[in-house]
Amino acid sequence: MKRATVALVALMTIVGTSIGMSLFLYPASGETGNMEMAVGEVVSEDAVFDSLTVTFSQARVYSPDSGWTETVMDDTPVNLTDLEGSGTATIANLTLEAGDYTKVELVVDAVAAQVDGEDVDVFVPSGKLKVVGKFSVFEDGTAGYDFDLRIVKRGNQDAYNLLPVIGKRTGPDNDKDKGEGDDGDDDGGNGHGGSDNPGKGHLMMALGKSMHDISNFDHLNVTFYKARIFELVDNSTDDNSSDDNSTDDNSTDDNSTEVMWTEIMLDNVTVDLTNLTATNETIVGNLSLDAGNYTKVELFVSSVVGIVNGQQVEVFVPSGKLKIVGDFEVKANETLELTFDIDVVQRGHRPVYNLLPVIAKNQDDEDDD
Repeated sequence: MKRATVALVALMTIVGTSIGMSLFLYPASGETGNMEMAVGEVVSEDAVFDSLTVTFSQARVYSPDSGWTETVMDDTPVNLTDLEGSGTATIANLTLEAGDYTKVELVVDAVAAQVDGEDVDVFVPSGKLKVVGKFSVFEDGTAGYDFDLRIVKRGNQDAYNLLPVIGKRTGPDNDKDKGEGDDGDDDGGNGHGGSDNPGKGHLMMALGKSMHDISNFDHLNVTFYKARIFELVDNSTDDNSSDDNSTDDNSTDDNSTEVMWTEIMLDNVTVDLTNLTATNETIVGNLSLDAGNYTKVELFVSSVVGIVNGQQVEVFVPSGKLKIVGDFEVKANETLELTFDIDVVQRGHRPVYNLLPVIAKNQDDEDDD
């Protein structure tokens, strides 16, 4: 873990009903850029809140190269009900060393809420709001990340969960900086640069929409904790190709390829499938992988909580994971976007459901059209 040397300033501005809070973090040295995080929408379908005040105590940003950078916030409360109808509100603006970042966490110190003049309990699972994705910070550029917040009632209890719903990412606002970043600063010398190394690329996985019986649900929260990606590796060489005495028996297809897999932890990303639409993709992981051909992606599910008519129902994920099979090529210094939909299928007439993945879109397929 890295602790940056910081000069910390917290700003609270009120314009009409909008609240913006900015946090400035200045690293001790190195080329710097900015990462801006904002709340785009706060939605509660189960209750109208008189007030919902959240106090953030810490911001943490993760880089694959340097680990965690963290800073303490000033514990200024933010009333999220003031954000309704006000558009996007900036909650953190970090000045960071240029490079790639894959996770952002906002640690919540306290939540206070009222509905109809009465205090209610609002919980933040794991005590922090987490977003996962690839955020490239370039020198003198600004990378942005907007996410929505959903307030979800916990069954029949007079209590609620506050959950982040990953929204949109915006890249650097400086094209020149982006070009310089793609030249090789990406990996910081971490496994990229030797002629024998295939280079690194990224696989961004997103959920596109939920189908079939999803309309039965008030909420359907699925938590992903691990991804496993299968790569088809070609072990054949050209060393024997010029040998006149070589035979096909020594270079059979059975011995020339091998299937290998990579496992990556996803830090318990939770998605409410009832919020998915065809135009609102939700990122569940952005993985840094060796360039190559991949044939299968598995998303492991740690928990599913489904609410129908205010009652929790059984929802099963066969084999405990969502699997998609295809031909996915990850290219060096590029990001492959893979989007798939989720079928929610009722098992007969009982209030029991299965979740089944349906591949929806491979970004390469679109580019080839």
